[in-house]
Amino acid sequence: MANVYITEIADMANIGGHTGQVPLLPEIGGQIVVVGSVASSQPFSASTRFIRVYADSACHLSLGENPTASTGSPIKLGTGQTEYFGVGRGNKLSIIAGV
Repeated sequence: MANVYITEIADMANIGGHTGQVPLLPEIGGQIVVVGSVASSQPFSASTRFIRVYADSACHLSLGENPTASTGSPIKLGTGQTEYFGVGRGNKLSIIAGV
């Protein structure tokens, strides 16, 4: 089983008039998705433009309005990996545990 921690972010920080590669905090919200077989997050807030995803076990991801992850999904996170993604309004993250 994997736990996937999702942090919803409205924007990236402005650093000297330039958009930085760091999230502007405070975050909008967060979710923890417990994954055995396929599981999905709740739809993201209308204000969410980016998500930070941390996986405590290897998993595959799919993102969209009605996604379904599979072990063939091209987006994979390794154990302990964190990644940022841009998201659309109402998107969800589908996750499946696996190497």
